[in-house]
Amino acid sequence: GLLLSDTEKAAVAEFLTGVKVGNATLPDSAFTKFNIKSAAPLITDHSGWGNDLAATGYRSAKQSGITPANVTSLKLKWAFALPYQSIMRAKPAIIDQWLIFGTQFGDVYALDRNTGKIGWHFAAGSSVRGAITVIRSGSKITAYFADFSTNTYAVDVKTGKMIWSKRAGFESLSGVTGSVAVHDGRVYVPITSQEVSQATSGTYECCTTSGGLVALDAKTGERVWTHRVIAEKAVVAGTKKNGKPFYGPSGAPVWSSPTIDAKRGLVYIGTGENYSNPSTSSSDAIQAIDMKTGKLVWNFQGTSDDAYNSACPVFVNCPEKAGPDLDFGMSPMLVKTEAGKELLVAGQKSGVVHAISPDDGKMVWQTRIGKGGMLGGIHWGMASDNKYVFACNSDNTTAIDKRDTSVKASPGLYALDISTGKIAWQNNPEP
Repeated sequence: GLLLSDTEKAAVAEFLTGVKVGNATLPDSAFTKFNIKSAAPLITDHSGWGNDLAATGYRSAKQSGITPANVTSLKLKWAFALPYQSIMRAKPAIIDQWLIFGTQFGDVYALDRNTGKIGWHFAAGSSVRGAITVIRSGSKITAYFADFSTNTYAVDVKTGKMIWSKRAGFESLSGVTGSVAVHDGRVYVPITSQEVSQATSGTYECCTTSGGLVALDAKTGERVWTHRVIAEKAVVAGTKKNGKPFYGPSGAPVWSSPTIDAKRGLVYIGTGENYSNPSTSSSDAIQAIDMKTGKLVWNFQGTSDDAYNSACPVFVNCPEKAGPDLDFGMSPMLVKTEAGKELLVAGQKSGVVHAISPDDGKMVWQTRIGKGGMLGGIHWGMASDNKYVFACNSDNTTAIDKRDTSVKASPGLYALDISTGKIAWQNNPEP
């Protein structure tokens, strides 16, 4: 479907569903005047994936307004429907009285958080799956985000008008599923690859692409540097069952938002599995990259020899001895213990939480909280208050890792001591 026009996509959808594709027109009553009242950030503002450069996801009771005393009394105030859309993947930014968020079809809205009415609307080129990062600079307020096609945008928050747009992807199948991070005049864009699903086609020449991280100039959108997770280009690396060549190495996508370490001048990313053999040390890994140059500083691998794609287990492009597909699907968190020691903490689909030294990538502690598998394990984000690491473990039974029978599935919410990794408490609801 990537090569189809909008008209052709509509024709296919109508043929498959028997329903004519329509255009939703919102009434004038759905809109309101947009106005930023505050000259400075408010304590309730929220930006990007984790609301801070360290990606901790932490909000105090004062910031959120939610406490143990009032949480049970929360009620729906308003609802905003997205016509013809069935998926909501992006979290909103909060600035002043406005929520700014992206949607399945690339619509970006600024909604009044008190009424749910639209202040402005912006149309991106494709689905916006990541959070919106909002940066104030003097009187200017800019929203940064990327769409699935890797088009990266800077939008004037006060007007909803585009300042610039640039494609960050470095290959035709590059994609963006994570959130951009913005720091010191640069926009850091995580790059995944749609090749993981293209491989299901038996005629596809699998696999040649790589995940990565791209730095763009925040003022102009011009490319500053490109980091390919797999530095070497793919070459013929084997033969498929149908006699056609396998290419590799490939894969190691970056699904999630990068984490900024301003003190060390590093940006951290988590990577996924290889799509084909040979496997690389950069797959299922946490990487530290120099923010100025884009050069790799260190690499920590959570799982080795993990080559997997959507052709597995039965189609011809599945690698021989397919791996368990144990990505780092979430952003690493930069946290500080009560003793003042900084750690980089990341959860993996394997069901393991890793604490790594941000100085050299050496392991400090590891704690298993689940059995893990292709759908997790720890699939998405964690959070930390610098005392505990809070991690959700799914242990989805439809894709559980069955290799180690001694480990039992244990879905639930876990709190780990940030200094030692010991489980402080856990809540494992009944199925």
